[in-house]
Amino acid sequence: MVYKIVQITDTHLTPEGGQPANHQQIDPADKLQDVFDDIYTTNVDPDLIVITGD
Repeated sequence: MVYKIVQITDTHLTPEGGQPANHQQIDPADKLQDVFDDIYTTNVDPDLIVITGD
């Protein structure tokens, strides 16, 4: 059996009202939502989504 896995890493999410890490100009939560939107609209249809980071 073959599985489709999407890995998302180093999201650098910050608490609401906090300053985004590394001088990001776009809210990390908005960027993460864009990633999920892309997964949905491209019909990747993964079996598993793994969010990793340091």
